[in-house]
Amino acid sequence: MYFSSPFELYVDLTGKCNLNCDFCMRKWKYYTGHKDDGRIVQALAEEIVKNDIPGIVITGGEPFLAPGIFEFIIFLKSYKKKIKITTNGTLVNGNTADFLKKYGVNEVQVSIHASYARLGDAMNGVRGSHAKTAAALDIMLEKNINVTTKTTVTARNIRDIPALCKMLSSKGIKKMKFSEVFQMGSAFRKNMKPSAAELKKLAAFFDNLDDERVIFQSETLNALKNKFAAVCSLGDKYATTMEILADGTVLPCAYAVVFEEGLNIFKTGLKGAWEALTDYKKYNTLPDECIGCPGASACSGGCPARARIYKTAKDPLCPVGKKNEKEMV
Repeated sequence: MYFSSPFELYVDLTGKCNLNCDFCMRKWKYYTGHKDDGRIVQALAEEIVKNDIPGIVITGGEPFLAPGIFEFIIFLKSYKKKIKITTNGTLVNGNTADFLKKYGVNEVQVSIHASYARLGDAMNGVRGSHAKTAAALDIMLEKNINVTTKTTVTARNIRDIPALCKMLSSKGIKKMKFSEVFQMGSAFRKNMKPSAAELKKLAAFFDNLDDERVIFQSETLNALKNKFAAVCSLGDKYATTMEILADGTVLPCAYAVVFEEGLNIFKTGLKGAWEALTDYKKYNTLPDECIGCPGASACSGGCPARARIYKTAKDPLCPVGKKNEKEMV
């Protein structure tokens, strides 16, 4: 690796979650075999300090279900680490918010997927969860915590996104991220992908809105615009991020779990696993059917994880050779 350690480390302190989202990428065979290891918090704390990693993203599962999360934050903050937490917000109350404020957690990104309870609860798979998430936003905003939001855009909620954006804006959210669903796990089994026409309509809404607080990401629209699939950096020696699951498994990105490479900090330490991430390059090679394609030098066949999920040679999101937009998965 070109850099001695990652600039930002994503840590899944637990794979457990109190929701049952209908688009969850982690609800399938590639993740279910990764069980929580009670040693993970202590191991990560030591490795983060030893390798001088400046930025930590605490995620899951639902991170507030993880034993030791508060002690983990206190320890990292004693070394002035930048901490971001991604959460569904349902377990955040006044005491939690006071803690986050006291220890200077830099950002709390809350997942919220609808503007109203019936749809939100249906997507979350738990009755009453939407109201708890909305309440958590209000609690943290009242305490001047840096709260941002993330919304997964699926076929189920895409028509509600403008209303959700308006609701979040009225609350004073400083950054709202809306991302097209990645067809993995539950989303793959249930085919949660919105149509290209729906995505284009949503993109037009955001363009007209012209709000710098809003980020809209759609790999489908990017592929149509660029005329090739997403560029993938899997195995790139210039990588700057890494993810560690709750059993110590090390990944270059969350989607790379499909390759089951077997890197683990309990076997090699964080440094050894970081150096070995270039081994993933063998999964990111140009498929034979892409040879001669004008876009091949840019995309190298697109996302190899998505290709493996769909059992195709190249990224099935690639528009080249497709009769129409509906053939893009």
